Amino acid sequence: MNATISIRNQQGSTILEALVAILIFSIGVLSVVALQGVMMRDASASKYRADASFLSSELIGRMWGDTANLAKYDTTSGGTYQPRTDWVNKVAANLVNGSATVAVTNTTTGAVTKSDVIITVLWTPPSDVQHKFVTSTSLIKQ
Repeated sequence: MNATISIRNQQGSTILEALVAILIFSIGVLSVVALQGVMMRDASASKYRADASFLSSELIGRMWGDTANLAKYDTTSGGTYQPRTDWVNKVAANLVNGSATVAVTNTTTGAVTKSDVIITVLWTPPSDVQHKFVTSTSLIKQ
């Protein structure tokens, strides 16, 4: 008689165990999917930062080879210097909502002109806030 009572008490426990196992498995799968989403977002953010760094370095390289026209790279002074315009367009094409400013400050001491350059690259990824990458350097023209 005890065996009959304990079997009746155990009915449905297997289905309950199966449901708990399915719940635990489902939570694990959802966690993996969420982790993949975060990894994709972070990889995208890393790519944008790398692109901004590359574009800034590219402009510094252009300016280094064109020291006679450093003041023309300044975006705050206006003008339509073609190498600068090409670079600004490249920033807009390679970064989401990308824009850039270049500030050039010249200091002359005797025959040496030192140009302090600050490059600011801005971009706004979808569903995110605006990001900024700032590079500064000094170029010397003798």
